[in-house]
Parts: sequence; C-alpha cells; structure tokens
Amino acid sequence: MSAETAVNSKVYSRPLKGSEKVAILLLALDRSLASQLLHHFEPDEITTIRSAADSLEPITASDLESIVEEFAKQFSSGLGFVGKPGELHSLLETALGSPEETEIPEGDDPEQAVESTSVWVQLAEISIEEVLLPFLLEQHPQTVTIILSNMTSEVSAKIVAQLPDNLSAEIMRRMLSLKQVHEDVLSLIEDTLREELLAEEEEGAANAGHSRIANMINRMDGDQRQQIIDNITAAAPEEAEAIKKLLFSFEDIEELSEEACQILFGTVPTEVTVMALHETESGLREKILSSLSARSRRMVEAELNGASDIATEDIKEARLKVSGTALSLIESEQIQIEEEGD
Repeated sequence: MSAETAVNSKVYSRPLKGSEKVAILLLALDRSLASQLLHHFEPDEITTIRSAADSLEPITASDLESIVEEFAKQFSSGLGFVGKPGELHSLLETALGSPEETEIPEGDDPEQAVESTSVWVQLAEISIEEVLLPFLLEQHPQTVTIILSNMTSEVSAKIVAQLPDNLSAEIMRRMLSLKQVHEDVLSLIEDTLREELLAEEEEGAANAGHSRIANMINRMDGDQRQQIIDNITAAAPEEAEAIKKLLFSFEDIEELSEEACQILFGTVPTEVTVMALHETESGLREKILSSLSARSRRMVEAELNGASDIATEDIKEARLKVSGTALSLIESEQIQIEEEGD
C-alpha cells in the first residue's frame, strides 16, 4: 500500500496538502531539531504550516510512518511518536515565540514578516567575497557556525568553500554538534549582523546617492548650485550636510592654503590649469599662479596671453577636472580646506 493510500484510508477522507504533510513531519522530529529547522522557513511558509496544523485531526504513529516514508524512506522505521496538532503550535512557539511576539500572522496576511527571518534573507543577498567573508573571518568559530546554520545550504556552502582549511573543518565539526541556540543569543547575533553588515549596505547605497547628487551640483553654475543646496537643506538638513562634504567648486580654491594649492596644481596637468584659468577674476588667478614653480608660471602665463577664441564649455570642463582632483586629494587627506578662523 502506498504512503498516500495508507494515510487517506486510515484517517483522512481527502488527500493531504503539502503543508499538512510538513506539519506532520515536524512532529516526527526531535523537538530541538524541529525548532532549529523552523528558523530556515520564510514567514509565509510558517504561517501556512500553522494554518495546516489547525486543520489536522489527531495524528497517530501510522500517520507519521506514512508521511515519513513519502518524504524519506530511510526514516520509516522505529517511529513511535503520537502527536496532536496543538503540539505543533507549542513547537512553533518554542522555536519562534508566540504569534504576537514574533508577528507571524494568524490570518491571511503573510506580508508581516518575522524580523529574524528578514535578516537571513538580506544576508544571503550581500556580497560574500567583499562583505560576508571578511566579517566572518573576524568572528569566533561558534558565532560563524550559528550564522551559517541559519543561512541556506547554497550560501553556506559557498562561504565554507572560501574559508581557510583549518577553520572550515572546525566549522563542520561544530555544525554537527550544534544544539538549539538560545533565543537571546540568536537575537544578539541578528542585531550585530544588522548593525555591522546590513546597515553598512544601506549606508553604502545612501552614500552612492549623495555622490550622484554632489556630482550634478558640482557641474552647475554658482547661482543655480546655491539654489539647489538651499532647497535640499530646507527639505532634508542632514542629507544636505552629507552632500556638502562632497562639493568642491573651482572657486573654492580660495579656501585652500598656499601649501594645499601647491599640492593641487602640482597634480593637475599644466594644459588643464591653463584652460581653467581663462576668464578667472584676478585674485583667484594670482593665487593659482603663485602656487606654481617659476618655470611653470612662465609657461602658463605665455599660454594665457597667446590664447584666443576659447570655448566656454572647454573652460568649464577644465575647472571640473581641477575641482575633481581637489576632492580626491581632500578625501585622501593630502590637502584640506581651511576652516574659518584658522
């Protein structure tokens, strides 16, 4: 007799759904193992299992044997467990807390996700080589074991394959003997992952947005540039401050020290300096020329005096190259803008 026929003829008058079979199978497992397993389910899957448990009739050893035979025939012998649907609710609460505590919906709205699950889902989406692996290499082996045991087998396998041989062997040994992790410990690890990995991912995306906006503003004329900055400041002051740190216009050279100017224009190609100096006001031009060596100054002045019909767009592009170089030097702390009062 097939497993499906055995189940249907002994207790049920209808074919069992997959979720109902999963609910029954969980009852056949050791409580701590089943509790651990539940952490790998998605919130909507847990909701479906909980709902399926509500529809089950009392479960006998025969029911368990039939379901286990269907899922994995090697487990079909030696089962003597008699369980009830209510015990699955107890198991769920052991693993994940009460529905109210974990925010697993009892109704038909699976969108309310368990926060801990979202951590592992997000973690699987970030770069292994650039983010996950460097982080894990700094952690205690037991912490690494707990983290990997909560991730999908596919992701865990990729990570283990890149660990040093001695560490990967230790992780495997620890995984074999890993017991149910206390909720407080797992919660602490999840909080750490949020703060140190996921928050950095979000911050990186925000920084990329700041850079894009700053690059646009850096290409604007003075009045338009200031208007945009004022608008951002009025709407989002903190965002505006982050963007301002990425701004540097050609005119901001006035705020650089003599030494910083020498470093900047020692880096900028002479032909770019010549193009950028066209149509500058006398004070700024003199500050830039003074930062050059005597030989370079003579060459630049000769080029400026002999030039004619220079396109405004070419001048603008040259100034953007100068300000871009300045930003790179500021970021690498080779130069700095003088604060008022210095």
